[in-house]
Amino acid sequence: MADFPPLQGEAKTGKVKHWRVRVQATKEGHGLIITEYGYEGGAVQRDEKVVEEGKNIGKKNETTPVQQAILEARSVWNKKKASGYVEAAAGAGSAASAAASAPASAATTPKARRLVRKVVAEESPAGGAGKPSVSAAVSASAAASASIAAGRASEITESVPLPMLAHKWPEKAKHVVFPCYVQPKFDGTRTVAVCGLKVGTPCLFSRTRKAYPHLEHIQAVVRQLPKGILLDGELYRHDMDFQEIVGTVKKKTLTKADEAKHTLIQLHCYDIIDEKKTFEERFTELKALFKEYKKVIGDVLVLCPTEKVAKKEDLKTKHDEYVADGYEGLMVRNATGLYDVGNRSTDLLKMKEFQDEEFEIVGFYEGEGGDKGLIIWRCKTEDGKLFGCRPHGTHEERAELFKHGKEYVGKMLTVRFQELTADGIPRFPVGIAVRDYE
Repeated sequence: MADFPPLQGEAKTGKVKHWRVRVQATKEGHGLIITEYGYEGGAVQRDEKVVEEGKNIGKKNETTPVQQAILEARSVWNKKKASGYVEAAAGAGSAASAAASAPASAATTPKARRLVRKVVAEESPAGGAGKPSVSAAVSASAAASASIAAGRASEITESVPLPMLAHKWPEKAKHVVFPCYVQPKFDGTRTVAVCGLKVGTPCLFSRTRKAYPHLEHIQAVVRQLPKGILLDGELYRHDMDFQEIVGTVKKKTLTKADEAKHTLIQLHCYDIIDEKKTFEERFTELKALFKEYKKVIGDVLVLCPTEKVAKKEDLKTKHDEYVADGYEGLMVRNATGLYDVGNRSTDLLKMKEFQDEEFEIVGFYEGEGGDKGLIIWRCKTEDGKLFGCRPHGTHEERAELFKHGKEYVGKMLTVRFQELTADGIPRFPVGIAVRDYE
C-alpha cells in the first residue's frame, strides 16, 4: 500500500541500526502502520498501530483511515530522517532482511559520521599539542566538497554532521567536572558551517542538515577559511529577537527590507566539530582561527565569550550575569569533553529559568475576547494529551496564521513554558516558532 525507503543510523557503540515503516490496509478498511527496527545482524522488532478513523470528516481535506495512516507514517519517517538516519543504499532491502542477514563485519558508517572523520583535524605534530596553530587544527579534505555537493539533490544534506546537543541542568548536573567552561546561551538558530567550499556549494546548514538560503555575506567568509573545518554555532544578532531572526534566515525570496536585515545576521561560533579532541583543545583552535583570519572574518563571524568557572556556586552567578546582558541563559561545557556528533552529551548542559520543548501541532482554533480572529494552536504531548498554546507575535501575524492554520498541522512547535503540570502539560505555554526553518 505504502512502503517508505528503509533508513539506517549508527549507535554510540558503532553498531548500525536499521529502521523501516510501511502502511497496509486491513480487511476492515483500517490503516495498519508497521514499523520494523533492529541492529545489523540482530533480531528484528516489530510494532503495529491500527488507525481506525480518518480526520476532518465532511470537510474538503477529509481523510480515510488508510490515508490518515499514510500521513502519520510519513510524518514519523521524516522525523526519523531528520534525527540523523540516512536512506539505506539502493537494493539493501527491508530493515528486516538487512538486520537478519547482514554480517556484523559488513556494518557501514552513515555519511554524517564519515564526513566528520574525513574533515576533522589530524593529530597535532609532536611537541605542538599546546600551540594554537590553525594548520595543526585542520586537515584539508578534497572529499568534503564533493561529498557535500553530492547531497544537494535532497532537502536534507546527509553528508553534513549533526551537531552535538545539550542535556538540561540540573538533571545531569552530577556530570559537570570543575573547573569547567561556561558560555552565554543564544536565542538563535543552530548552524553547522563547512569551511573552504567553492562558490555555488551550500556551506551553512541547520540542526537538521538543511541548507540555509541566502546569507551570502556569511557564506563568503566561511568559504575563505581552511577547507575541512566544521564550525558549530548559531545565526544570531543580539539586538534581534528569535522570531525576527527565524523570519529573516528562512525566507527563500527576499524583499529589499529583508536583504537589509539579512546583512545584520552574524554567525556566533562556540565550538569546532572534531570527535578526537577535548573541548579545551577545540576552543583553543577556534580562538587561533579567529586570530589568524581576523581580517577575513571582520564582524560577520563572532567568537562566543567563554569563561572558566572553578566551582558550582559560580554557575548561578554567571547565569544571572548573562541573563542581565540579554542572553537566554548559560551553557556549561566540561573541559575534557569530546564532541559527540548527533547525540545529547553530558559534557554539554544548558541552564535557564524556563523550558523549551517541541510539540506537534494537531489543530488550531480562534481565540476569544482580545484574541478574537487570532490563532491559538492545539498541541499534543508525547503521551497524547492536548493543550492550547498562544503563539508569540503581533495581532497581524496571528491573524494571518489563523487564515493559513491548516498548513501548519503536523509540524512541530517550539513551546516555551514555566514547568510541566502533574499531568505532564506545559504550564503557561507560549509558542515561540514553528520548527520549519531547520
